Amino acid sequence: MTISIITDSASDIPKDLSEALGVRIVPCHVLIDGNDYRDGIDISTETFYDRLQNSPTFPTTSQPSIAEFQALYQEELNKGHDIISIHVSSKLSGTVNSALQAKLALGNPPNIIIIDSKLASFALGLVTMRAIELSKQQQDLGAIQNSIVDLCNKTHCIVALDTLDNLYRGGRIGKAQAFLGGMLSVKPILHLKDGEVHPLERSRSLARATNRLSQMFEEYLPVTDVGIIHSTNADNSVNLLKLLSTTDSPIKPIISQFGPTLGTHVGPNAVGICFITSS
Repeated sequence: MTISIITDSASDIPKDLSEALGVRIVPCHVLIDGNDYRDGIDISTETFYDRLQNSPTFPTTSQPSIAEFQALYQEELNKGHDIISIHVSSKLSGTVNSALQAKLALGNPPNIIIIDSKLASFALGLVTMRAIELSKQQQDLGAIQNSIVDLCNKTHCIVALDTLDNLYRGGRIGKAQAFLGGMLSVKPILHLKDGEVHPLERSRSLARATNRLSQMFEEYLPVTDVGIIHSTNADNSVNLLKLLSTTDSPIKPIISQFGPTLGTHVGPNAVGICFITSS
């Protein structure tokens, strides 16, 4: 039995990788100046960041519709495929709820498995990519589901932001609200934990914050998978990659970019590291 792996565009998997692996991606939506765009389909990442920085209104995001999920699930079921659908944290988005409602609309078939990853961005992407491997190694849906949940629990995402403004305006600030009201020039470092954003510390410059990302990463070694991700400035990823080359990790990082869904909330000049620990 073939197993289709589905995720959403908040996974930030590079397009060439998602296409090569055969991952099906349901687009989240970004609303800019009254226009609804499907992430990765109706608007490019480059155009999005230009609009983010120059539009008079702040973008908003929304989960894929029930109908979008239902159509994709039905398409895969018609092929005779089982489905494992892995999505952005339910504490950050209503995407999981849309997926569950779509499954119910199809009669609640047992061969559609929906997983709340409690992750976001390329942390979700790394797990989804591993799910592809698992689906080829074994056929028992329950066993694969348990393995994916275990991977989610071992996956981390630590991000340095240039500003908290976007996270605050987008309503996804979570426990990082503790950093509001501090020095305007500091760069917050945040950790996605238990499905929501938690504050770690503040640095006086993005360069120092990037160095701290590398140091924090070392505390979690050994790891099996690593991703580096940036929003508007690819040099931020390059700088972090150079720092990681001095660590004891032999894993070559994959570089990705925050797409429109997550880019709305992390804002310009953000950089982060996502990884799966060995245990």
